[in-house]
Amino acid sequence: MTNSITIIVSISSLIIAIFSVVYTVVSNREKFVITSSEREKILDWYEKVNKIIIELNHRLLNNDDTNRLPLLSELSALIEVGRFYFPNVDEKDGFGDYKPLAYRGYRNLVLEFLVYIYQIGNHKDATLYTEHIDILRKEFTSSIYAILNPKKYLMKLRRNSYITMRSDAVLNDFLYSDNPNSYVFTEIQ
Repeated sequence: MTNSITIIVSISSLIIAIFSVVYTVVSNREKFVITSSEREKILDWYEKVNKIIIELNHRLLNNDDTNRLPLLSELSALIEVGRFYFPNVDEKDGFGDYKPLAYRGYRNLVLEFLVYIYQIGNHKDATLYTEHIDILRKEFTSSIYAILNPKKYLMKLRRNSYITMRSDAVLNDFLYSDNPNSYVFTEIQ
């Protein structure tokens, strides 16, 4: 009788352990899918914003001071959408408590870069500040980069799928190889 109970307890423990492992793997993959979906939404938003900033700066660089209003309007609308991805920061000091909910606290740094670009683009002498816009665009990109952490994401992608991305190749590897004609990308193991 004691032997039977020991066997039943052992088998039950094994079944529970297997179930736990399977649940953990499935749960991690589901989290990865949800994270990937949200990441894609932020990247789509980022792409729209970045195109507008680049278009605005190109127009200003070419002294095309006309027709900025549609770009600035679109940038303003995307800043508003960005509030859902990057809400204001509450420093618990009451700043902005009298404002509507989405505007209370301090503007998130990601959006602060965009608001500053908007203000420059809306200025009558905006053509003098194209370098500033480009610096702010790069800071904006770097902020999104830090948040989305592409290197960490690629590791998770590799772990949760069959997709591998080569992230260690640089142009010099190709250009300065002994025979550039025979340079071949190797499969990542």
